Amino acid sequence: MWWRSVRTQFLIALLLASAVSVSLFMYGALDNHSFREFSYLPFNLVLAWLPFIFAIRLTYVLKNKLWSSWEGLAMSTLWLIFLPNSFYMISDFIHLQAIGNNTIMYDTLLFTVFISTGVALGFTSLYLVHNQLYRRLTAYEAHIWAAATLLISSCAIYLGRDLRWNSWDIITNPGGLLFDIADSIEHPSAHPQMVMTIIVFFIVLCTMYGLLYCGATVLRKNITPTRQVRYLALFNSKRRGGDPLHHPLLKEHLVFLGYCHIPGQLKKDSYKEELVAGTGDVVGELYMLKDLHILPQLDDYAAGSPAQKKGLRRILVELNRPRVLAWVYFSDVPQESQMNLAQHRIDNQPTPRVKFY
Repeated sequence: MWWRSVRTQFLIALLLASAVSVSLFMYGALDNHSFREFSYLPFNLVLAWLPFIFAIRLTYVLKNKLWSSWEGLAMSTLWLIFLPNSFYMISDFIHLQAIGNNTIMYDTLLFTVFISTGVALGFTSLYLVHNQLYRRLTAYEAHIWAAATLLISSCAIYLGRDLRWNSWDIITNPGGLLFDIADSIEHPSAHPQMVMTIIVFFIVLCTMYGLLYCGATVLRKNITPTRQVRYLALFNSKRRGGDPLHHPLLKEHLVFLGYCHIPGQLKKDSYKEELVAGTGDVVGELYMLKDLHILPQLDDYAAGSPAQKKGLRRILVELNRPRVLAWVYFSDVPQESQMNLAQHRIDNQPTPRVKFY
């Protein structure tokens, strides 16, 4: 069912957290007979939802279009403009100093729920875009772009909290915004809190996102996505003319998508070149499986006849480019469990770039 999806369950959790936040605000407003106090919290939460929506839309756009398309660039721009609003909510804690002692506990809880939800929306949207970058760039380049995004957000938090600029001022008053930015850069002594605010927020955001990103990566690796993986990467499966070399019965079950880069090495024998797991980068062919039930038939075909001394073994790896999980057939892979293969990878140096799942 649709509600069993991890993404759907996480979306429901975000909606419930937002509903709890608004409910606490409504209760406090009715108790104080005023909706004006802390009215900026629901408004900021709505702004925090916008980059999350734009990031989801961007992921769907990139499934069928290039990032350089007008829709991809538009969604990316809107996402980057509104992303700082999610992290800006952290600075709302400053309003707690003006609250009386009678309601300090309730108001602190109210602020914490709102801010936690807003920050979770911001980091989730950044994670979605980060994954898209990771599929198209190297890991180092993707991390640099994510860090640069957090640096831009830290600068935007300073512009919003200290200079009182908003995201929509980029359109409504770009001249005034650029003037204040230029003045802050040219006269840093007139803005003593600028450097400290940006540096502290940048460190905090990078630390929080780093923890969440590493945790999400660990959880993702602990889930075996066998049923979801429909990509198959093969080496030397086409002739020069483009005709496939694999078994004719399997042609109707595979759709050629293009060329890919497989983490492995080529091993030459007296007859042909074979693909083995390693630290290199081998250009291969990427296919889409129309039917997952064809995998056992592919395994039988790749393993060869019992008279052969060795055959090909299917392993789930992450391709160098594009950054997707795909089934790859390697030679010289013993008939062991994937856990033993992973342990063999760890115990023997240098560590190959093959990621076992």
